Amino acid sequence: MEYAHYKRMQKLFQLCGKPALLKILDEYLKENMLSFSVLLDRHKHRVLHLYRLPSACCPNAINCKSPEKLPLVRNQWLILYDDTKNPHCNKVTCVCNVITNHVRASHLDFYILSLLMVTFVAGNSDVMPSIRGLHRECRLCEFMRPKKISNEAFETKWKNASEYLRKLGVTKKQIEEVRTMPVEDIPEYEQPETCQVKWRHRFLKCRIVAYILAVSFMVFAFVRQSFLFYSDKTNIRKSYSLIQKQNLI
Repeated sequence: MEYAHYKRMQKLFQLCGKPALLKILDEYLKENMLSFSVLLDRHKHRVLHLYRLPSACCPNAINCKSPEKLPLVRNQWLILYDDTKNPHCNKVTCVCNVITNHVRASHLDFYILSLLMVTFVAGNSDVMPSIRGLHRECRLCEFMRPKKISNEAFETKWKNASEYLRKLGVTKKQIEEVRTMPVEDIPEYEQPETCQVKWRHRFLKCRIVAYILAVSFMVFAFVRQSFLFYSDKTNIRKSYSLIQKQNLI
């Protein structure tokens, strides 16, 4: 039951919270005539320090304030950005060695989406407190170990999240549908990979296969060479013995 509470909270964020955030984000982008990729690229430095500690190479390192517990992990970071090599900078942790991935906001889960919105989307002041509250509740669940919620904690979290969602335009009926949904019927959510991340994984697998094949070929060549050497040595011995016999005759 405790794990079921955790799972139901996650689905509340995903099924009710995410569509509400996407609608607010879409309005914000239209008002400012931006695309989501441009928004990510414009605030690349701020998001960098949600994943990585300040670097000496960073031009704004003096003013950087990195959180004590970084809210982004590597697989989440690689969905948004990619680490590359800049010929003008030899420090890997520099912001100039980061390129923005072309990812859609709809491909993000609620945790990443809400984190980005509370970080750099200055939207309607009436809804931002609710978005921050939802993100806070989601983050508590995200880093929960083990992933279990007691009955009392579940009721408190559900009540708080429901109030935030209602202020974002989610109806009471939509919230109750998630609450009454059987746990086994709750769809599992898998974070979609960007094309770059997906092809990076495939490229890594190809490199591993190529490495295994190369090692296998080297082993085969060594065994073959050893066999030929042994055969040549045996033939030389046989020839030498034959010559000795002929000399005796």
